[in-house]
This record gives sequence, C-alpha cells and structure tokens, in this order.
Amino acid sequence: MTEFDALLAEGHERLTGKDYVAAAKAFVAAARLDAKSFAAVRGLGIAMSFINDKSATAFSYLELAAELNGGQLDAEALQAYGLSLAYGGQADRAAAVFDSLARNDGSSLHYLLRLEQHWQRGDMAATQRAAHDLLTHPDCWDPAVDTHAVLAPRLVLNTVIGEQSTRLDLICKARALGWPVPEVLVLNAYGKIANRAMLDYWRPHFAMIEDVIIPPHSMKIFPTFAYRAGDGDAYPKNLAYALVNREWAKRRLPPVLSLTPEHHERGLAVLGEMGVPKDAWYALLHVRSASFNDDGGANHNSLRNAALESYLPAIRRIVEAGGWVLRMGDAGMPPLPAMPGVVDYARSAWKSDWMDAFLCGSSAFAVVTQSGLLHICQAFGVPVVLTNVLPNSILALRADDLVIPRKLHSRAEDRILSFREAYRPPYVNTEVQLALDLLGCEALPHTAMEISDVVGEMVDRHLGRAVYTEADERLQRRFVAGVDYHGFGQIGRIGRVFLRDHMHFL
Repeated sequence: MTEFDALLAEGHERLTGKDYVAAAKAFVAAARLDAKSFAAVRGLGIAMSFINDKSATAFSYLELAAELNGGQLDAEALQAYGLSLAYGGQADRAAAVFDSLARNDGSSLHYLLRLEQHWQRGDMAATQRAAHDLLTHPDCWDPAVDTHAVLAPRLVLNTVIGEQSTRLDLICKARALGWPVPEVLVLNAYGKIANRAMLDYWRPHFAMIEDVIIPPHSMKIFPTFAYRAGDGDAYPKNLAYALVNREWAKRRLPPVLSLTPEHHERGLAVLGEMGVPKDAWYALLHVRSASFNDDGGANHNSLRNAALESYLPAIRRIVEAGGWVLRMGDAGMPPLPAMPGVVDYARSAWKSDWMDAFLCGSSAFAVVTQSGLLHICQAFGVPVVLTNVLPNSILALRADDLVIPRKLHSRAEDRILSFREAYRPPYVNTEVQLALDLLGCEALPHTAMEISDVVGEMVDRHLGRAVYTEADERLQRRFVAGVDYHGFGQIGRIGRVFLRDHMHFL
C-alpha cells in the first residue's frame, strides 16, 4: 500500500469513528501528495463539515471535489455540502441541495434538514410542504399503521436539556389536545444525560429504555421537528408550539410538569443555605454566554449570547422590589459581581441537576435570553421575560410571557429596519451570524435600560400592580398586525416601554 492509499484509508477510518479532526488531517496529507485526487478532497470536505469552526467553509472543498469528478457528488458528500452551506448562512442554496436529496429517495434526515432550511429561508409554504413530506417519510411513524414510535433525534432529546424540554412539552400538549401522536412514545435514554432529574420528570409521560441502543427499523421514528395538528395540516415545530400554547391557554389547562414534594422540601432547605429568606420571592436569570456549545461567530449560537453587564440594572430592579435573583447556567460562565439579594447559583457548590429543576419550577419568573432554560420554565408554567431574541422565536411564547425583540441594522442603508421588514424574508427566522453578514445586517443587542424596563414590567405583573392603558393595547395590536408574517398571531406580550419607545419602527 502506498503512502497516499494509507492516508486515504486512515481518513475513512477516522470518519467512520467520528474523529473528524484526525480525518481532516489525514485527507489534507493525502491531498498534498495528489492535489487532484477526488477521494482526498471529497473526504476533507466531509470531515470539515463536522468540525465546528470549519463547517461553514467546507462547501468550497466539496465544490472542488465535484469539479474533479465531472460535476458529481454522491449522497454523503451532498449532505455534507448542504450542511456546510447551512452553517455558512446560505439557506437558499442549502435548501436546494436537500430538496435534491429528498427527491432522490433521501433519508428522513435529509427531509428534516430540508425542513430546517426552508424555515430559515422564511418560506412558509415550502416549510409546511417539507413538514408534510417529513411526516409521511417511510422511516417515520404512520398513525394509520403504528401505535408505538421512538423519539428522534436521540442526541437532542437526551443530551441538551432545553431541546429536550421544548419537544417533550410540545408532545404532551399535542397528545392532550387530540393531535395524532403515538399511544406509546419511547425515549431511548442511553449515554450522556444532561440532567437526569429533569428526565425523571418526564417519565410519567413516556416509556423509557435505559442504556440500550434501539436497533434500526425495530420501531418507526416520531420526528420532533414536524407535527400534524388536529386540523390535519402539517407544521414545523415552532408553529406547532404556537398553536398548542394558544389552545392550551384557551382551555385554561395546567402546566405539564409540577414539582415533586421531595424536590420542593429539599429545594426550600437549600434556598435557606443560600441565605434566601423563607418567605421571599425570587426570579431566575440566565444570560447565555459562549461557555456553552459555542465556537464563535460562525455558529448560530453566537447570536444567542448576551453581555452579562447589561442585565445588572434589571437585577437591581428585582432586588429593590423585594425579590431575590438566582443566576442559572454553567460553571464556565463569567462570574456575577457580588450584589445583595443575588446568588450566583450557576457557579456555586449548590448547583445540581435536581436543584436546577426545582428552581425552574418554583421561581416567580425567569429572565432569559434565547436559550433552553426558557422551555424548562414553560413546562412548569413559570412566566418568562425573553430578551435579546431575534425575529423568529416569539411564536413559542405563552400569553403571560413578556418579550422584547432585537432590532436589525442595515449596514448598506445605514438604518434600522422596521419590525415589519425584520419579520419577513430574508430576515425572519434567520439565526446564523454568517447569514446576517451576507444580508449586510447586524442584530443590535438590547441596552441595559431596555432590559430593565421589561423586567420591571414583569415585577409589576408579579406584584399585581401592572397597569396597561388603551394606548398600550393599541400598540400591541399594531405590532402583531405588522409582524404576523407566519399568519398565526404572535404569542407573548411585547414589553410596554419598549413598544412606546419604538413605535416609530412599527
């Protein structure tokens, strides 16, 4: 075996073992020996598409590979090509790639990726068609045939607590409302579990198989990215959540989850250790940072981060009103300055999986950014104040939640887009930094005053002293009428001061 062949073999072996960095190194070495090798360049492009800080540029290597192969790429390389375009914010081109894969007997994964990219494009008709096609894929659960299904994807459900909560909360509500959902849904809980205490809260609602990988094709997949509503129409997850939350509120149904007596008792004891008085009310704060699942500007997660210091006035506002603030998150977050009435729980010795659950289920409200803690609180029925959110996520909120959307600044026109513009293509649903860069736009972070004002409104609501004028209600109606591109009406109330200050952007 030549050195070139040995490097190709090593690269493919590393790809199979999902050691993508080592695979890329082997294919780079092979390409140095033969720069016109289709196999080497193809392998490098595929490997790079799985490396976070390289994924957005992998498409250029796969385009070169196609040139070396008469303009052709196989399904595996095409999937990597589409993913790289998606990571690079090129949703139109990525959607076209996954459309092509779907037309050629694509896997359910190709159909799922196709759905995601049409959502990113903001094409609602194409998104709903893609949702329907995913739900009718041969690998997915068929309500006319099957009663049992396995939840997918396992990685999202089992290792990312926010994604787990939003999907399981949605499924439970859809089932209760009579939407077509399998009688038995199996959650395959194996490997790393982000928070076992939270997973235990879902056990009464789902069958669970522990530490066993379910064999392929032994049970159909119930996709968690698309749902068929009671009216028979197919919807992507975001719109489905909007529909169930609206109907849930209309019927005045209780939250899906409630704290166990054991967690309630233990949680109160730990609060005492923290110094929180027994009769005090408290709010949670979660300001997403780059310490969790982030790799810089090329990743859409970077747009969900916010500056902690811009939340300090809001913290003081809660404390001055008699409340306490407990900062949530992970130990890698930047430290919170020492402040009276504030506990940096995320970096403390008190942090645990069950205490996370207790706090999300017992707080007066939570101040959050575009992060998973929002959905855990929603499952427990705790109101949230959503800040620094892009024009795409208000749909998932409930009527008692408050939100302020970020403004988009057009560099080319040197102006801030109206909300009517921001909530329409090509901007609506865009959450990748590189996509905004291609559009010549910048998502402006909220100021400390904007955050403090909306948090103050939630404090007033909690204390029963919130007052809304008829002018406030007119502004709410104007906002909804202006941004309702999706056609489902925005759920969640826009901060009153924010609307008053930004009425000229309506």
